[in-house]
Amino acid sequence: MQITVEPHDQAAVLHLRGEFDTFSCPSFQDEVAALSGAGVSRVVVNLRLVQFINSTALGAILKTARSLQDAGGQLVISHPSTFCRDILGKIGLDRVITVTNTDAEALAALAHPCICPVLDADVEADPPWIAMPVLEGHDLGHALEQARTRAGAGDGAGGSALGGAGRPAAHGRGPVLLPSTRGELHGLLRFFEAAARATHAAHEAGVVHRDLKPGNLFVHQEGRPVLLDFGLATDGSGLGEALTQSGDVFGTPAYMAPEQHDGRMGEVGPRSDVFALGVTLYEALTGERPFQGASLFELQQAVLHAPVADPRPRCPVAGDDLVAVLRVALDKDPSRRYPSALGYRRLGS
Repeated sequence: MQITVEPHDQAAVLHLRGEFDTFSCPSFQDEVAALSGAGVSRVVVNLRLVQFINSTALGAILKTARSLQDAGGQLVISHPSTFCRDILGKIGLDRVITVTNTDAEALAALAHPCICPVLDADVEADPPWIAMPVLEGHDLGHALEQARTRAGAGDGAGGSALGGAGRPAAHGRGPVLLPSTRGELHGLLRFFEAAARATHAAHEAGVVHRDLKPGNLFVHQEGRPVLLDFGLATDGSGLGEALTQSGDVFGTPAYMAPEQHDGRMGEVGPRSDVFALGVTLYEALTGERPFQGASLFELQQAVLHAPVADPRPRCPVAGDDLVAVLRVALDKDPSRRYPSALGYRRLGS
């Protein structure tokens, strides 16, 4: 049996080809063990080209799945061949391990430590509802308000430089907002890099958030970011177009990309989330949003036409590289932004 590894952000797809029998088990288990040793704990096993699979191989898959689960990871089977699907159903393994039709569905089914899972939902109920697990920590919006208050800067619409006076209250091991030292800046950028990687993982699964903002970026008590509220998300299947065909604008205006303000819904995609994440990062650095206005119209005009102000007068520890990242992420033209959230990947290095 041949095994080809396709790496993804914090995950991997194993493409298996040929006969998966007793003799193939050690190579399969060794491959997964090597990935686990390299920090990859979420694995998709693609069985589309597997012509034969025996009970020992199925046991190896089950054993590997349980080992990954014990380590906080997950294994998902992706579009098994007709033969494999029949065997999985007969022995009931599909009731123990998630089985999907495509790699994209498999990646979406993988639990990501920085994405809050949806446990249940009913979008046709009145009112619609989504059930998610209870998280320990606080959202970044609340922390920003605390930081601005402690700095004596009100709502961040102006005033003196905030510097390092803005500190969120002690909630676990979250990042220091409005950093005044290189160490504080490094910690904040590591936090945003992890958030960007989670955003990219959602994009890899075909999901665009469309409403990233501090209130939807949760600071877990362990210090890691958790993306919340995919209630406006679109899977690229045309649902987003249907939701907006009446001309309504979905999202939070201060964090929406120019194409969202302009109603150019055909251009809304991963680069729109890149823009929103850039606005949020700018605000976490300075205490101010990069685009402001006294009314919705003025705010829209600022987002559409105003240049991005240099953050360094309010965040002197920001370097040239960080400023360059922000300018690319906040470009008015989606085609000139980073094509994916991985454009932020060097923030924490």
